[in-house]
Amino acid sequence: MMLEQAIRQFLDHQLANGRSPHTIYAYKHDLELLVFDLTPDIRVDSIDRSDIDQFFISEPATYQQDGLLKSASTVNRIRSSVKAFFRWLTETGYCDHNPAIGIHICRNTRKPPVFLTDIEKQKLLKTIRAHKGWQVNRDLMMVKLSLNTGIRLSELVNLDVDDVDLIEKRITIQAKGGQTVTRFLNTKVRSALSKYLKERRKVITDSRALFLSQRLRRITTRQVQRRLEMWVSKAGINKRVTPHVLRHSFATMLYAKSSNILAVQHSLGHSSLNTTTVYAHLLDETLEDAMETL
Repeated sequence: MMLEQAIRQFLDHQLANGRSPHTIYAYKHDLELLVFDLTPDIRVDSIDRSDIDQFFISEPATYQQDGLLKSASTVNRIRSSVKAFFRWLTETGYCDHNPAIGIHICRNTRKPPVFLTDIEKQKLLKTIRAHKGWQVNRDLMMVKLSLNTGIRLSELVNLDVDDVDLIEKRITIQAKGGQTVTRFLNTKVRSALSKYLKERRKVITDSRALFLSQRLRRITTRQVQRRLEMWVSKAGINKRVTPHVLRHSFATMLYAKSSNILAVQHSLGHSSLNTTTVYAHLLDETLEDAMETL
């Protein structure tokens, strides 16, 4: 099988297994570098360890388009993509050897996550509350939900009205990897959601989205990012605050309140504790008690 054909089948396999569009895009981008270096019509079973070694010291794998060296995290991602690709080739029998088996992933010193302090959180919420209008109420609800559940941006915009269950104190999320999970809603966010839903259900639209754009369609991730940037600027917060920073803020506060890294891992939906690093598998009741104190 030719390299380009093998990569297409590998990406199709990832899609069929529910991998996220972001992950599939990263695989595609990284493996295209391999195609550029080795040529597309090379047979995968003819690629040996020296070919892979030469690829990882080549310009496509080590330098950016502007001539600067790629970061250690980017190089590690490329290494992981190549290792995953050849592991799949050997498992499926397309290749009788794995030329990437000796490639190691270098450990990075992870930067501490950026998060909002209590003062900054209150300043942000106060700034939004000082304005009026349905868009403002929507933005306030999105920020509150993010700060109180740690929901990912992609999960936030994909929420439907029917995903909220105030009686069961739960919200249903289409999580990373195509999984459907539920998250606990504490008293603060339930109260805010109850008020928000009364207004949201008055809106006449075919969309079932919990959060709508100005055109009454499901809001996009970029629109959320822009609205948050606007409110952060109005609040005078001098740091770059993204929706992921709100997720970090939730995790930081939950860890401070619960002192249990497993609770944070569970609430963030991390499959590995290593991903959580500073933050954690508790019984749901214990986790809910911690979240009630946020």
